[in-house]
Amino acid sequence: MHVLVPRLGLCTHMSHFDVFLVWHVLTDVEVDISYIIINHMVRASVELKASLPYRHHLRKLFQLVGLVDLG
Repeated sequence: MHVLVPRLGLCTHMSHFDVFLVWHVLTDVEVDISYIIINHMVRASVELKASLPYRHHLRKLFQLVGLVDLG
């Protein structure tokens, strides 16, 4: 789960959201990955101690649309 829903600190317990994702995987129910990513980013933005999730993927996206210059 840490790869799909990144978090700071220890990952020794599963949140309700982790259980929700595991249930979707085990029951072959489709899950909207874009919704998960956006929802996680919104939740991370309101926490006092959080880093920007998915920064590597966002940088690649920004490069594709010309918002980041590698020079």
